[in-house]
Amino acid sequence: MVELRRLGTVLAVCLLFVAGCSGENKPSEAQLREALVLEVPSYVTVIDFSVDAMENTGNEVEPNYIARFNAKVESNEALYARDGAEGDVLFLLDKTAAGTVLDLFGKSSSQLYQGEWRHDLYVEGNTLSALGRPLAEFADRTTIVRGSAEETAHYAQLKAADAEFDATVAGLPLHDLITDYYDTKGEFRGQFAIHEVLASRAEKKTNEQFQVHAKYSYRRAKASEAVGEDRRVFTVRKLEGQWQVVAMGSARSGRIQ
Repeated sequence: MVELRRLGTVLAVCLLFVAGCSGENKPSEAQLREALVLEVPSYVTVIDFSVDAMENTGNEVEPNYIARFNAKVESNEALYARDGAEGDVLFLLDKTAAGTVLDLFGKSSSQLYQGEWRHDLYVEGNTLSALGRPLAEFADRTTIVRGSAEETAHYAQLKAADAEFDATVAGLPLHDLITDYYDTKGEFRGQFAIHEVLASRAEKKTNEQFQVHAKYSYRRAKASEAVGEDRRVFTVRKLEGQWQVVAMGSARSGRIQ
């Protein structure tokens, strides 16, 4: 009778051991969801997650579980993308509105290390980066969103500034301007006079400087040097509130009276 009790106890212990060992140790859906939460950028929230299939491609000693999952993420704020720059202004496209829900599909690979699962996730496609980026990530630049009232005001301001600049340039007495010419060492070399501005070749640069192609005559400082005529590009610039003409790479320039 005693032997039967001992045998029954041994059988019960063995059954418990087998039952305990037969429980498969694999990463849970909750663990994979948390891994995805840590993987996605902070401006989206994982609102749904499910595992479609999971398989151990390793063995009992070194398990390697691969899984296919699908998820839904929601944008926490409006997101933008670059759309070119003009001067100091960076233009942005409004790519994704706050609250936009996006479907994600991907795969995971999980390995057991020191009693914990390590996960590598791969999201298929370029879906997350296509959403855009938060406005705060462009804070180092002056930004304008395309299609906004700010863009309309920006171009209206530029148009008004261009009209004012054109009026200023048109009033400059460039014709028959006589200017002393100095070389790059500051030595007087002679005089030049602009006779005809070839307006069709004029090229505006900025509101403080532009270039004009013109015919001019010159007289050298030394009597032995000939007087002649030529054509070239002159730079007209505003320096300390005074418009000046810079010719032939001269370090000095003639003021426009």
